[in-house]
Amino acid sequence: MGDTPKGIPSRVRTRVTDLFQANDVGDALKGSPSRGRALAKDMVLVVLVLAIAMGLALAASLTSHPTPSSVSFDFSISVNPSSASIAPGTYTSTNITATLALGSPREIQFSCSNLPTGAACAFSPRSCSPACNTSLVLFTSPSTPVGTYAVGIGASVGTLSRTAPFTLNLTNTPPPPSFDFTVAARPNNGTVAPGGTASTNVTATLTSGATREIQFSCANLSSGITCMFSPPRGKPTISTALSVRTTNHTSEGTYRINITAANGSLSRTIPYTLRVVNVTSSNTTTVTFQKGDGGSYSRTDDAFIYNETPDRNYGYNLSLLVDAGNCIANGTICRSLIAFPNFLGPNLGQVPVNSTIVSATLQLNVLNPSLVGGPQLLYQVTEPWTEGNVTWNAFATPGMPGSKGPAMSFNASTLGLIRVNITHIVQNWTNGDPNHGVFIWSQSWDGADYNASESSKPPKLNVTFRSPRAALGLAAEPVFDSARPLGSRVPASPSHLGPALSHSSKIRVPNVPAKGAESGSNARGTRFDDFGESVFFRTLGRLEFDPLIFVIPSLDLTSTCKIADGQKA
Repeated sequence: MGDTPKGIPSRVRTRVTDLFQANDVGDALKGSPSRGRALAKDMVLVVLVLAIAMGLALAASLTSHPTPSSVSFDFSISVNPSSASIAPGTYTSTNITATLALGSPREIQFSCSNLPTGAACAFSPRSCSPACNTSLVLFTSPSTPVGTYAVGIGASVGTLSRTAPFTLNLTNTPPPPSFDFTVAARPNNGTVAPGGTASTNVTATLTSGATREIQFSCANLSSGITCMFSPPRGKPTISTALSVRTTNHTSEGTYRINITAANGSLSRTIPYTLRVVNVTSSNTTTVTFQKGDGGSYSRTDDAFIYNETPDRNYGYNLSLLVDAGNCIANGTICRSLIAFPNFLGPNLGQVPVNSTIVSATLQLNVLNPSLVGGPQLLYQVTEPWTEGNVTWNAFATPGMPGSKGPAMSFNASTLGLIRVNITHIVQNWTNGDPNHGVFIWSQSWDGADYNASESSKPPKLNVTFRSPRAALGLAAEPVFDSARPLGSRVPASPSHLGPALSHSSKIRVPNVPAKGAESGSNARGTRFDDFGESVFFRTLGRLEFDPLIFVIPSLDLTSTCKIADGQKA
C-alpha cells in the first residue's frame, strides 16, 4: 500500500505504518497485552479519520465539478409581428410565444416597458406556463406623441426574466374618407300595358368610406303607380329588385320616376322612364309560346340542376325544383333554367328582331309553394346550355350560370299559376342579346317547385310587341283614298305577308302636286307613322309622273319600282 492519506495525526500515521509493515496482526501483538489494546484503539481511530478524509475529498470534488439539477428552468419569448404603425388614439395588437428551453414548465408573468406617454398594454392571458401563447394589445391616446418607440415585451418568474423588442411607429394619418356611393338602374326604362308591372335592378355601389345602411324609395309617382324594392334597404355595394306597378286605369303615356337611395342627409337619385301603352291599339301584336300548343315556334327547354349529383342531367323531369337547403335531401340545393329558343324570328308567329316589347310575362304553375321562404330570384342567362346536357358542373362557376343581373325577384307562395314580368329581358333579346333563357334560384331553405315543359302545365311565354318599321320615301306626292281626309293614313292589310323591316322613319312628301287631290289642300310635308310592313295607295286619277319607291336606309329590295293603280308598295 502506498502513502497514507494526508491530514492524519503523526501518531496515527506511525501506527498505520507499523501495521502495514508488519507481516500480520499477530506479529504486531507479540508484545505485551497493553500494547495490543493500544493498537486496537489506534486502528479504530484510523478508520474514523479515513472516513472523514474521504468525505471531505468527495465534497471538494462535487464543488469543483457540479452536475445539472433536475429542477433547473429556462425559457425564451418571441413577438410576431414585431412592429406596427398606427396613429395616436388608435391601437394595435401582436402575439407573444413563450418556448420552454430547460426543465419543467413554470408559470411566467408578462409585462411591457418603455411605453410612450399615454400608452398602455394588455395581455390575454396575463400569465401562462411555456410552451404557451398570449395576445398583446397596445393602446395609445390622442395625446401620445408621434415617433418611433422600442417597446420591451417581458416575461419573468422570480429572478429569471426574458425580453423581446416591439417597434411602435406613431404617425399622423389623414382622416378616413367620408361615406359615399353611386346608384344605377339596369335597365333604366320599361314599357307595360295598363295594369302591368315593369321590373329593373337597382345597384348602389360603395365609392368611399365605411359602408352604411341606405334606404331605397321612389318619388314623382303618378296616381295609381306604385313601386316596391326587394330588399328595401341594405349596405352598399348592394343590388335590389325594383317592381313598378300600374293599374288598369293608368293612362297611356310616358312617366319619369325618381329612384332614390338615402342615408340621412346623403342621398343619390336617378331617373327611370316608364311607358304605359294600351295593348288594344292596332299597332301591337300578342303571341304566346307554350310547349304542346301546336305553334311552330313554341319549343321549350327547361331543367333543374342539383348539387348532390353535380354531373347528372335533370332535363326531362316533370318538375322544376328551386331550393337552397332542403331540395331532394336535407342540406342540398336545386336551381332551374327555362328557355324559349325559337320565339324570335322574321316569320308569322314569331317576335321580329328589334321589335319594341310592350309586355312580356313568364307563366309558371306552382306545384309546391314557398310558404316561409324568401323571394325567388330570376336572372337573364348569358352562358349557353342545352336541356339534355345541362348539369350543376356544366357552367364555368358550378351551379351558377353566367348571367346579366340580378334581374328581379318574385314570390311563389301560393299554388297555381303565377306570372312573372320579364319585359326588359325579352327586350334585351330582341335588341341582340343571345337568348339563353332565364335562371331561377333562391337563398331560402323553403323553396318552390314548378311544372316543367314535360308536364301537362308547362311554362308559357306571353309577348306583346310593336314591329320595327321601315322607312319608305316617295319621289312624288302620294294620292289618297277619296273616302278619307287628306293626309290621313291608309292602314296596311290586316293579313300582311311582307317581312318585318328593321328601321322606323317616315314617308317624305316632295313639293309636287298630284292630280285628283282635293281642291285647295296641300299635302306637302305629310308624315306617316306606324304604317305597318306594307302600305296601300289608290290613285284618284292619272298621275303626271312615274312614282319611285326607295328605302331609307337601303335594304335588300328592288331599288326602284312603279306603282300601278291599286298596287301595294
